[in-house]
Amino acid sequence: MAFRAFIFDLDGTLSDSAEGIVQSYVEMARQMGFAPPPAESLRTQVVGPPTDLCVQRVLGKAANTEQIEQGIHLFHEIYSSRYVLQTHAYPGVKALLTTLQKKGQRLFIATMKRQFMAERVLSHLGLAPFFESVRGADPHGSPGGKADLITSLLSEAGIPHADAVMVGDRNDDILGAKACGVRAIGALWGYGSEEELRTAGADTLAATPEDVAAILAG
Repeated sequence: MAFRAFIFDLDGTLSDSAEGIVQSYVEMARQMGFAPPPAESLRTQVVGPPTDLCVQRVLGKAANTEQIEQGIHLFHEIYSSRYVLQTHAYPGVKALLTTLQKKGQRLFIATMKRQFMAERVLSHLGLAPFFESVRGADPHGSPGGKADLITSLLSEAGIPHADAVMVGDRNDDILGAKACGVRAIGALWGYGSEEELRTAGADTLAATPEDVAAILAG
């Protein structure tokens, strides 16, 4: 595969941030008087998808629109003030980014995490210098999801969609890429399953960050 640009998801692809995110949702639910699902069961439900969907999953079907909105604001308040930096880079990520950068690849971030939080995390992990641009969800949400973020990044950078690839660990990453004509690599080291990524239409799968570099070389 030949590319000019790599677009990476953040949570579950570059950073292992599940513990802080899950704890924030658990505290959100309890403060609102809801009984949250077991924390372990939330790992695959609330890391990666849009916040409104995650709040709905945590609060359950009984939650109304007003409660969902309250939950969104409360989650962001808890997460940004206490847990946003409770994360670490996956092994091999920095080496992968270094390899791609040396090969002249242009690197970007597209994440459903709010942009200012994504930038804080990248700075905290020492990864910010690798990336030309970061696109995250705005405070009012991103109605078009990952596809809109990817399209915005590539349009600004002047890169044809056919020359880019998305690397992500959840179906939202793969579906967003495919919706705008971008190829996609499923990151099996993250929170999504092989079945989830294949069903979403990933062009290929990588078990480790090192495998992404091998795909490029191949």
